[in-house]
Amino acid sequence: MSQLLGNRRTADLVYDWVRGRVVAGALGAGERIDQDLIAQELGVSRTPIREALVKLEAEGFVSREPYRGVTVAKTDGHEVDELTALRLNLEGLGAEYGAVNVSAEDLTVMSKALTLLGEFRTDGDHDRFAQVHERFHATLYAASGSPKLIHFVKTLGLHATRIRLFHHFDGSSIIAEQHEAILAACEAHDGAAARIATRAHIVGVLLEMARQSQLGIDLEHLNFTESVLTDDERKQIKQGGEQHLITGAKFD
Repeated sequence: MSQLLGNRRTADLVYDWVRGRVVAGALGAGERIDQDLIAQELGVSRTPIREALVKLEAEGFVSREPYRGVTVAKTDGHEVDELTALRLNLEGLGAEYGAVNVSAEDLTVMSKALTLLGEFRTDGDHDRFAQVHERFHATLYAASGSPKLIHFVKTLGLHATRIRLFHHFDGSSIIAEQHEAILAACEAHDGAAARIATRAHIVGVLLEMARQSQLGIDLEHLNFTESVLTDDERKQIKQGGEQHLITGAKFD
C-alpha cells in the first residue's frame, strides 16, 4: 500500500479498495463498515477513510444508519427500477454513439470478449465472466467520445454488478444472443440498432433479475422504468412476465 500512496491520494486508494470489496460482494448489504479495520488493513489514518466514505455515500454504495454508523447500502426493487431506467437511457445513448465510432481494434476486443463469455458461462466462472462482460460494454462506450457519459455509465455498471453479486443473480443465460446483436450493430456502425439491442439487453437483465431474486420487483409497477420504455420494450416485459408466470416464478 505504501508504494502506491506516493502516486495517488490516500483517500482515492481507500475509496477504490472499499468500493471494490462492496462491488465484489466481500462486504454484504447492510454490513457495517469497520473504519478501524480498514485503517489497520491499509495502514492509513482515519481521515482519508472518512473522505472515501463520504464519496461512496454520495454515489450510493454506502449509507449512514443511526447507532450503527456507515453500512453497505441495501438493495430493493425500487433501486432496481431506478437503476434500470437510468441504464436504459445512458447506456442506450452510449451504445448509439459508440457504434458509429468503434474502430477495427475495438471490434476485435468485443468479438474476443464475446467468445470468452461463452467459455466462462460454460465453466461457471462468474468472476471472470463479469470482468469480460464489463470489457465488452466498456469498449463500446469508450468509443462514444463522451468522458462524462462514460463516467456515469461506469458508475451505473458498478451498482448493477453489486446488486447481481449480493443476490447471486446469474444473467449468463441471456448474454449470448443479445450481445451478438449488439456486436452485429457495431460491425455495421449502426448506432440506432446498437441502442435498440443494448436497451433490449438491459430489459432482459431486469426480467431475469425479477425471476431469480427476492428483491420484490413488481413488473407491473415500474415507476421509473415505465417512463422511458418504448412500445417494443413494454411488449418484451409483458411477454417475459407471462413466460415466468407460466413456469411458476413469482415477482414479489
